[in-house]
Amino acid sequence: MAMNEETRDYLRRLDRSHYQGLAIVHWSHTVEERKTGWLGDGFHAGFREILIHAGFLHGLFCPAYCLMPDHFHVVWSGLRKDSDQLTATTWMRRRVNGLLATDGCQLQKQAYDRVLRDSDRDRFAFEKLIGYVFMNPDRASLVGEGAPRSDWKWRDSILPAYPEVGWQRSSPDSYWDLYWKLYHRAIDSGLDGNP
Repeated sequence: MAMNEETRDYLRRLDRSHYQGLAIVHWSHTVEERKTGWLGDGFHAGFREILIHAGFLHGLFCPAYCLMPDHFHVVWSGLRKDSDQLTATTWMRRRVNGLLATDGCQLQKQAYDRVLRDSDRDRFAFEKLIGYVFMNPDRASLVGEGAPRSDWKWRDSILPAYPEVGWQRSSPDSYWDLYWKLYHRAIDSGLDGNP
């Protein structure tokens, strides 16, 4: 069966249920034609605000995001039975495209995603994935070797209701201990029906 013109350019997705509930998904969003010039403090502030609202609305923690010159990464962890990352991603992309439009840019039609399997969700594997996301600027030689985290200020985490907690503001060990404590507290209350 041949693909029609409309579906050929889209990546296949897993069944919607894989993006719901306590799903953990690594999303990569690329700017159309890999355009650059939009990344700056103003975009970053607007992007953080969008992530905060997405987290509250859709029951998500963002343990890692990283803005790069022509794309960005977001890792979301679902916290409630009704968390739906496909809906949240559509919501977020519409607003991010509004920010990008001021610089004549927009996101490609579809994001790439990787839904974490159970084996990727244990603490060691999960923290390794987050480290991979955070080290994108280092691998791309956008910061000097051995530079402090703050040398690439467009990477952090967003845990709605916990503005004092963040990857940029904490030591690696204290961030992870606090993240897991807050994550388990959030999923326990979210699964009981109290978002």
